[in-house]
Amino acid sequence: MISPTEELCWRTRGWVVPEHELEIDDQLIHDVQQAYHGKKIPDDFGTEPTLMFPSKLASINEMAVHKELLAIAGNLLNAPARLIQMVAWAKKGSSNRDETSNQDQRMHMDYGNNSFVHPPPFHNPNVCAVIIYLSDTTETGGATRVVSRHGPRDPWYQPPYTRMPGQAGLEFVNNKEDAELMMAYEGHDRTSLYDREEAPQFDVGEMLWYRHDVWHRGTPVNAGKIRYVINMAWSKTESPNFIWQGGYAKGMYYGWLEEFISTLNPYQLYSIGFPHPLSSYWCNETIAGVAARYHCYGFDINKYLTASII
Repeated sequence: MISPTEELCWRTRGWVVPEHELEIDDQLIHDVQQAYHGKKIPDDFGTEPTLMFPSKLASINEMAVHKELLAIAGNLLNAPARLIQMVAWAKKGSSNRDETSNQDQRMHMDYGNNSFVHPPPFHNPNVCAVIIYLSDTTETGGATRVVSRHGPRDPWYQPPYTRMPGQAGLEFVNNKEDAELMMAYEGHDRTSLYDREEAPQFDVGEMLWYRHDVWHRGTPVNAGKIRYVINMAWSKTESPNFIWQGGYAKGMYYGWLEEFISTLNPYQLYSIGFPHPLSSYWCNETIAGVAARYHCYGFDINKYLTASII
């Protein structure tokens, strides 16, 4: 878990690196590295299908419903947390610096490609996100930089958050140098934003907990190195955010995902999309239907419906 002071940092500054590290299973690191073995690592954000939840890799699925991560997410959101992103990916050192490159990213917030709308007021966040590092960034490079919010009058945290590429008619450019040339041309000098960025370094198992309304950016990976991370995010039930990787149920029909679902506790089931036990969705017909769908996998619908998910 995280301490009350660390939670307060997340709520006020917008991000925190907890002192506590996550224990990373060697099998997970092995699976992530093997998924890229013999393949060209893309310059942009990783899209290796086997490293997205749900996956045929048990290590990925287990991470998606990791009890400690789920507890932290629920604590930060003050509500049962719904998983909307779980993907592991690699970033390789590259000399590519064209407009689409994410080697040296522009400063941005994540809400733009996770929702059709705008984040709520800062004091009432509806999403929490984490980057879990599977590499030592002092060796590989590629650590994320972040800009803290300095109180309610902070000029860079005054909504609407549209002073970034891809928002409000501004061209989308990923590379920092090209992005800031474009932004300056459009009358948005963001030099003071970069002057404020903080640059923590991360070891294996360290976590950056942040939000979709926090300024941050990716930095270059060292030549000849590969940096591995896991990106995860959770939202409140009423949050207008989408499942980032397109939809979890696409892995159904083959048995392996149904078997995995049948091993989860009520909080884990709720986090991946099961309706709340008190939801109006549940009636005699839907209860019988879900029971019929999962009965052969050992799933107990009554255990879920009598659980207290607060």
